[in-house]
Amino acid sequence: MMDKKEIENYLKIYPRIDEEIKSLEEDIAFFEDRKNKYSHISSMSQDENDMLRLIENGLREKKKQLAEHFTAKVNISKAMSRMDDCQKKIIQLRFWNNGVFTTWDEVARKMNISKRKAAYLYGNFVDSVNN
Repeated sequence: MMDKKEIENYLKIYPRIDEEIKSLEEDIAFFEDRKNKYSHISSMSQDENDMLRLIENGLREKKKQLAEHFTAKVNISKAMSRMDDCQKKIIQLRFWNNGVFTTWDEVARKMNISKRKAAYLYGNFVDSVNN
């Protein structure tokens, strides 16, 4: 289950999440290649053992990140499929505004709704991401 901050972070990268996933997959392939090279050394020095541990830790971290990205992508996609056009517009204005951060006041003004209503609709979306 993602908290609100995690959801917001994934919303910021959502338009390019497939690129992020591909990059993580490439990193994993790199770490796996390095791990295989070190694993085949029959008698490793302390430095080589240390390097192998670093590689394994990096590989574990990248796999964890990849799993989190996949989960976020699926959960956000599902939540977005249940959203109405007004909610989608709020998300677009707030997070996907050509890299420009849009305040709730600006979102409300552009949508011709109250700031409270915009935040409420957004809150409903956040709740639906984890359902």
